[in-house]
Amino acid sequence: MRYQKETFLNRAKEIYGNKYDYSKVTYVNQSTPVTIICPEHGEYTRTPSYHLQGGDCPVCARERTLAGCRKPMSAEAKAKRRQTNLQKYGATTFAGSKQAQALYANGKGPWSKGARKKAANTCEQRFGAKTWAESDVGVVTAKERCASEEYRAEMSRRARSEEARQHYAKTSCMHYGAKHWTQSDDGKQRLHDMFSTEEERAARSKRMLSADVKAKIQATSMERYGVPYYWQSEDARKRLKELLSAEEVQQKIIETKKARGTINSSKPERMAYALLVRKFGEDDVESQYNKDARYPYACDFYIKSLDLFIELNATWLHCGHWFDEHDENDLQKLQTLFDKAQESKPMYKRAIYIWTYDDLRKRKTAMKNHINYLVFWDNDLADFKKWLETV
Repeated sequence: MRYQKETFLNRAKEIYGNKYDYSKVTYVNQSTPVTIICPEHGEYTRTPSYHLQGGDCPVCARERTLAGCRKPMSAEAKAKRRQTNLQKYGATTFAGSKQAQALYANGKGPWSKGARKKAANTCEQRFGAKTWAESDVGVVTAKERCASEEYRAEMSRRARSEEARQHYAKTSCMHYGAKHWTQSDDGKQRLHDMFSTEEERAARSKRMLSADVKAKIQATSMERYGVPYYWQSEDARKRLKELLSAEEVQQKIIETKKARGTINSSKPERMAYALLVRKFGEDDVESQYNKDARYPYACDFYIKSLDLFIELNATWLHCGHWFDEHDENDLQKLQTLFDKAQESKPMYKRAIYIWTYDDLRKRKTAMKNHINYLVFWDNDLADFKKWLETV
């Protein structure tokens, strides 16, 4: 049928009756937008073709969608939809079907650039946003749903289910090449960029030190382990003992670094070494010094003329200060390190070893043997430079 203005108006009235005013319609063809007047919400534009396919007033569409979303789908309707999808696609949803997976792999169907662009444009016309979830209607609906305790409990249960975990891991492997986005190269880089700034570190520390966070951590730990902090439990003490008993492993790491010439590779240590050489001369400064029975460890620096042992604890592994098992903040910091270590992150295990055992052991040895011993903590060498000016 070849459409003209009268044909379009007749078809529109058959569909919508007298709901809209078409007095401002200047008809050119089916793909050229025309002005339509909604008696409730005023003028809006639609292409004649889209209007005849159900493209009515966008505000009316939003209100109708919101009203429909507020009405929960019955169990019978959900079962019927799943059965229909199984018969049609061989899966409970089209997205989970082999047909959809094949289309996605080839960039076709709903996942093609053209389809996504068209869907975004349609959603923009109907709801004022590229996706329904980002629209005013979507946001209001989501808030109303999440306000229900039953709904939140159900979503939490589903998210923790083994089926959901497997589905997430499978999808993540498909998209990012890892079981979790944060484990992918892109995820690791983005997380590093997000959380490595000084502002973010300071904000994180402030949050962790807040009374609310402390109370929540202690309440959770009491519920799970019967103690305010996990590391105080029998299981944690056993794990800590295993970590601290790995002294041979730690020594092996040091020896390997020595053999490779990378033991003094951190930026603060390189800078500190250069400053010491400038002050005392290259012959008077030794790095990674371990030739003295009074201090049988690989000391960062030894100044011969002063008989002085210097440790530069400037990396995060030393946590910025001596560990105090009676300090509330240190207990909370240790709890965080334990949580990370349980996620199979070896550097956090090493941090626990260094902070709660190795640093304290070295300090105790230095005090016992009455040696000249200095320790610096600032990553920017502020405390180290201040001392150097006084020598």
